[in-house]
Formats: sequence, structure tokens, C-alpha cells
Amino acid sequence: MSAVSGQRVANVTKQVLEKMRNNECFKSFYDTVLVKSKQHPSVSEPALPRQRRAPSRFEIGTGAPSYPTTPQDHYRRVYFESIDLMVNAIDLRFNQASYRVYEKMESFLVKCLNCQDYSTELRYQETNYKDDVNVGTLNAQLEIFKLLMKEGEFTCLDDIQAKMKTFSEAEKSMISEIITICNLLPINPATSAAGERSFSSARRLKTWLRSTMTQTRFSNLTILNTHKQRTDNLCLIDIANEFTALNDNRRKNFGTFKESDFKKFPGDFLPFCLLSLA
Repeated sequence: MSAVSGQRVANVTKQVLEKMRNNECFKSFYDTVLVKSKQHPSVSEPALPRQRRAPSRFEIGTGAPSYPTTPQDHYRRVYFESIDLMVNAIDLRFNQASYRVYEKMESFLVKCLNCQDYSTELRYQETNYKDDVNVGTLNAQLEIFKLLMKEGEFTCLDDIQAKMKTFSEAEKSMISEIITICNLLPINPATSAAGERSFSSARRLKTWLRSTMTQTRFSNLTILNTHKQRTDNLCLIDIANEFTALNDNRRKNFGTFKESDFKKFPGDFLPFCLLSLA
């Protein structure tokens, strides 16, 4: 899915949620939940929570606080609040400045290959990436880019990169500015979520007892932790044999690993040992 398609799906989702934010939809949802709750005897009847006064620092004005009079009124507030939270979360995620940058850069390549007007995106490249991309050379390379990519249907960056991997070095040199844009896209995250997760995992990887690790080792461990699915698909036997083949001392101590060797160690003990020795 492209960034533009993701933006479109997000807008449709937000419109559906906003249409659900009314008393009629809540009444239908509330009645449906009550009917289904009767099928589960352990689920109790809706009841009002204990009335609690908000802290004074959160109160506005001098009026008395209002409390719901019935359980249905209480859950109506919860229903509307949950929809507002989801809509705000979608806006926060898809209206980030970094996402709009990603969207414009990807749209430029996709529109170019689909013979659509990309003048707005081209001006954006010239304004924001003039130090990285030569727009004059880029304009000349676009026609070559179209000819090289004439076979196939391209809707997102992944489709474009998959096709470009089949090009020879000579063909890549003819579209060097396009290659630069494709290299800029992966290092420009659509949101800040990936960066925030990397900081969260840093404390788990670099503890007080492992604080002296080098930057190279820390970067390698971070990549393995971030791309867990790709890491799980790696063949540990090939990695272990590649590790031992680096010098004669390792080859003498470890020999050659086979599939039966991995069954001798519990869980991930052997991969952990290899990472510790690397």
C-alpha cells in the first residue's frame, strides 16, 4: 500500500467513525451489547460507577459537576469519547509533517510512471531537496526512467524498488537522481513511531551491565531487534558456519555446525552465544 492509498483509507475510516458519532448509532450499539450479554451469565448488568469529583486543577468554572443519571448516559459518554480518541489518533498519525514529506516523494515517482501531472511534487523536490537532488538532471532522467519501467504496474514504492533491483549498474547510472530519491525515502520515516520504538528498545539492549559495547555492535543488535520477522527467517546454521569460517581459531574451536547441533542446546542458547562472541 502506498502512502497516498494509506491516507485515503485513513480518511474513509475517519468519515465512518464520525458518522457513528450520534445517539441513534449509540442506541443500536447499546441494545446489541445488552442482547449479547444475556448469552454470558458472568456478565453483570450495566451500573453507574461511583461518583468521583475531578481534581480542582482540572475543573473549569465554579458550577457543580454533572454526573450521568443512568447507566446508558454513562456509556454514551464513553462511546463518544472513544470515537473522538480514534479520530484524533488518525489525524495525529496521518497529518504529521514527516508523513506528508513521504507522501509527496512517493507520489512523484508513482505519478511519473502512470503519466499523471507531477508538477506540484517536482516543485516540492526542488524546494526541499535542492542540496541532494539536481532537478535539472532529474528532469532529463525522467524520460529514461519511464522507458526502463515501461513494463509493469506501479502503485507504491515497493513495486518501483523491486523493478529497479533488476537493473544493471549501467542502467542505474543513467537514472542516478531517481536512485537518490529512492535512497532518501527509506531514511525518511512516514511517522515517528519507529524512532520512538527504537529509543524504547535501546534501554533493553544497552543495560548498565552491557554499557561498554561498541556502537557497531549496538547498531547490529538494534537492527535484529527491530526487524524481528526477518531475523526469525534467517538460517542459523549458515550464520554459525559463516562465523566459524572467519579465522582458523574459530574453525578449530567450533568446527562445522549441523542441524543436529542445534537440538543439543535449549531455546536460543546457541544464537545467544554466537552474538556474544561476535
